[in-house]
Amino acid sequence: MVIPLVIGGSLAQFIVIEHSLRPLFYSLNVKHVYEGLYLVKKELDHPGLDKRFSTYLPIDANSFSKD
Repeated sequence: MVIPLVIGGSLAQFIVIEHSLRPLFYSLNVKHVYEGLYLVKKELDHPGLDKRFSTYLPIDANSFSKD
């Protein structure tokens, strides 16, 4: 099982999940590739980020480095 998570510089790069990562995972014989989550770097400071992550993973978004 794979859940692609990508942090990019702008919304222009969101297509990386469908056109680069998903084919890569399938070539590695991953059985389940779930819908990915793309974040723009400036979203990392958004107060609602934990709620957005909770729909994907049971983790605390503040545990990620903001570097």
